[in-house]
Amino acid sequence: MYKLDQHLDDWLKGFGASNVIYCAFGNECVLELNQFQELLLGLELTGRPFLAALNPPMNCKTLESALPQGFAHRTRGRVIIHEDWVQQQQQLILQHPSLGCFITDCGETCLSEAIITKCQVVLMPLAIDQYINARMMSLEWNIGVEVEKRLSDGFSLRRPSSRRSP
Repeated sequence: MYKLDQHLDDWLKGFGASNVIYCAFGNECVLELNQFQELLLGLELTGRPFLAALNPPMNCKTLESALPQGFAHRTRGRVIIHEDWVQQQQQLILQHPSLGCFITDCGETCLSEAIITKCQVVLMPLAIDQYINARMMSLEWNIGVEVEKRLSDGFSLRRPSSRRSP
């Protein structure tokens, strides 16, 4: 049985119940730089604390080199960006009382964990079967909202879930 990293547990506890957003994409997911920055800027605009487990975007060696200008300074203390996936910690993060929203790429492992979480789920499919998984979760099971990919400029929300509220 794994135990949540003490530093992460302490950080999560500092924000109260259902306040933290957790964004995790699988270790095979690599966003383009503009998608990566748009995602982080969108999360910043929520004003909520968030934990993001992401790979560096395409053509970037580190996460730090890809951050939007001034992002680290503006979000200091309320944001943790972890390179890669936090596989052994993910279930514990999702069960933490401070977690209010989970943004997932709709990979099978993440979806099985999203089903049992009590927080709002945002489904952001990025590859092959993830689109089918997202539709099933949002339309058939009413678990979360799906973010559809637009050809013109990126992403937009599909429809709200009737199962959970943020």
